[in-house]
Amino acid sequence: MKELEDLKNHLEGLTSLFTEYKELLGNKEQILIDGDYDELNRIVHDEEDMVISIDSAERTRRQLSTELCDTLNIRKDSSVSDIAKSLGEEEGTKFMLTIARLLECLQEISLLHYNIERMIGFQLKNIQLLRDTMTGQEKISTYNVKGGYQQDLQKKMFNGKG
Repeated sequence: MKELEDLKNHLEGLTSLFTEYKELLGNKEQILIDGDYDELNRIVHDEEDMVISIDSAERTRRQLSTELCDTLNIRKDSSVSDIAKSLGEEEGTKFMLTIARLLECLQEISLLHYNIERMIGFQLKNIQLLRDTMTGQEKISTYNVKGGYQQDLQKKMFNGKG
């Protein structure tokens, strides 16, 4: 069946594209760790180009999936498991293996996104703390003598005298 082969080939290509994206995110994570901000600027542009490619490939995947559903005489918005059931045991299993490889790659990408988000969030909190300390515009959080967290109720301005 041509529609099935077209979709499976496209899914394999999509998996390759996501694998490239995963490698790019791994590089981005390492660049953040190294603090190489010139390289980070370059890789962000590469990431934007990759996201555009992924978006285009995803539109094609939806179109090919709809065509396969039409051929199988099932609802156009059928899940992958519904499509696999319609294909029969042998072809359905092969189809689900292709989907499983794609999902594995997507899961790895999600983990990288999570790690990068946490790293950036940590840096943003540090920047906010430094800004608040230098400007005195916000209340500065301190520890009390007993070691518990306590909000400092005084606004303290940095006057350059220590």
